[in-house]
Order: sequence, then structure tokens, then C-alpha cells
Amino acid sequence: MANRDIIARMHRLLDAYEASEVGPEQLEKSVQFHMEALEALPYQRIKEAGSLCHRLVTAHMFMGEEVFIDHEDVSEVLRDFRVSFDSLPGGPAG
Repeated sequence: MANRDIIARMHRLLDAYEASEVGPEQLEKSVQFHMEALEALPYQRIKEAGSLCHRLVTAHMFMGEEVFIDHEDVSEVLRDFRVSFDSLPGGPAG
């Protein structure tokens, strides 16, 4: 499968997450699987995806609740995912 197709699948996963069709844990597993399937991808980019997944799971845990630690908004993490996906080899900017 071409990188372009894999990247498109990962964008659809983000769309499904935003539509509450998949949870953060399923998104994390799927993104990691797809990142490892990409061709000509430096290992650092796979680690970057892992970091984004961690940020998303953490942000999801604190949605709508009062917390006493710094946390991110889920929409910010999703934006960073999309920017990262688009810059992958075979993506629009890659």
C-alpha cells in the first residue's frame, strides 16, 4: 500500500475519533500500526507519532473535568496530528 493511502487512512481515523466512533486507545493502536507500515520513514517519526498518541490520550482524560495540572486541548493535539501526517513522505507536504 502506498504511503499516500496509509496517510489518508490515518486522517480518516482522526475523523472517526472526532465523531466519537473510535476511542483514544483504539486511535493510538491504529496510528502506531499505520506509522510502522509507512515506507522510507525515519524511526524518529514513529516515535513522534507515539508522543502525539500519548498527548491525545492524556488530553482525552481531562476533557470537561477540572484538573490541577497543565494539560492540552484535544483539538490542539488533533491539529498537530494532521500537520505531522501531512508532512510524512507521500503526504501533501512530504
